[in-house]
Amino acid sequence: MTIEDIQFALAEAILDDLPAALFAQFARPVRWLERDDDSNRMAWRELQMIAEPLQELWSQQQLMLNFPALLIHYQETQSTEVDECGDQDHTAFFFFDLILTHPNPEVLISYWFRYAEAIKAVLIGKQFNFRLQITGQRISETGPLESLELRRGLIDVQVTF
Repeated sequence: MTIEDIQFALAEAILDDLPAALFAQFARPVRWLERDDDSNRMAWRELQMIAEPLQELWSQQQLMLNFPALLIHYQETQSTEVDECGDQDHTAFFFFDLILTHPNPEVLISYWFRYAEAIKAVLIGKQFNFRLQITGQRISETGPLESLELRRGLIDVQVTF
């Protein structure tokens, strides 16, 4: 198995299953804690978000950013011996670079995290012929981009084969 095979399998899983995972993410309402003005007690608030169709949203991202909104980057491979016979486990490190824009920064925050959760759900729920582990996620860039707000972050993935 090569790094290209793994990267292709990851991309294929995302392309095949991400729309359904996003639909499931956006079917759940957004929940947050907020202090009630009258009683000064904390209470849960909910809001149902309506997501733009994935294909339309990513087409808008590609036009605005001039490159895809989700990139899969290969970082490095490490090998470790697993027994006296010289057998080795290879661990490849990838990161998914998720870039979204939206005019409303509050909506953008929720969109980014919902997209990240959908991507992770696809990767965890898929049966691969290698072991996959999601090791973290982080926002790496946020700020204005012309008339829109931009949020860019990384989802770290570790593959052992």
